[in-house]
Amino acid sequence: MTYDQSQLSLIKCGGIVSYLEGRNNIVLPDDLVTSNTLTELNVRVRRLENTLVVIPPPPSLEPTWDSLALRICRIKQKTDSSLPTRRTNESDFASMVPDTLEISIETLQMICADLTRPPHPAMPPPTWPKLIEDDQMLDVIRQRLCHAAGRNRIIVDPIPITRIEIYAQLIGMTLKFEDGDFPYLRGAGLSQPPSSTTQRLSSRA
Repeated sequence: MTYDQSQLSLIKCGGIVSYLEGRNNIVLPDDLVTSNTLTELNVRVRRLENTLVVIPPPPSLEPTWDSLALRICRIKQKTDSSLPTRRTNESDFASMVPDTLEISIETLQMICADLTRPPHPAMPPPTWPKLIEDDQMLDVIRQRLCHAAGRNRIIVDPIPITRIEIYAQLIGMTLKFEDGDFPYLRGAGLSQPPSSTTQRLSSRA
C-alpha cells in the first residue's frame, strides 16, 4: 500500500497527536476515522493546548498544515520537557524480519487490542470500526498504538507507516510489557508471533 505526500502528512500528524494525547492522559476520540482530518486534528490539538496551557491561535484563523505542525511541535516540546521518554526495541525485531513478510490486519488488531484493553475486566474493550477500508483500519491501529506508547512514555519516531513497521512497534511494546517496564500496557503479551504469521514465515523457508 502506497500513500501520496498529503496522505503521509495526515497519517504522521494523526499518529503524533494520538501519541501526545496518550502522554498527557487524554482519551482518544471514539471515531478515529473521521477524527483524522485537518479540521478534526485542529480540535484535538486545541484540546492539548488547553491541557498544557499552550497559547493557541485565534479561533477565527482557519487551520493550515504548516500552522498545525508548528502547534504540534510546541506541544511536543512542552510534553517532552516534563517527563523523560523511553525507547522500545522494535528496531531489533524489525532488523530480523524481512520487509516482504505478510502481516494481516487481523493480526495487528489482535496484538493492538491486547496491549490497549482496559485495566479492569468490567470495562468494555475498545471496539473496531466496521466496513472500512484496510488503510483506514491501519490508521485506527496506528493511532491506538501511538496513544498507548504515549501513555507509557515510549518514543514513537518515526511514526510507523507500513504494516511491518506497525507490527514491529507493537511487538517492541509487547516485549517491554512482558519485562514489566510499562504499567499502562494492560495486555498479557505474546508467547510467540501469531500462528498465521508463523505459518507464512515457515512457508518461505
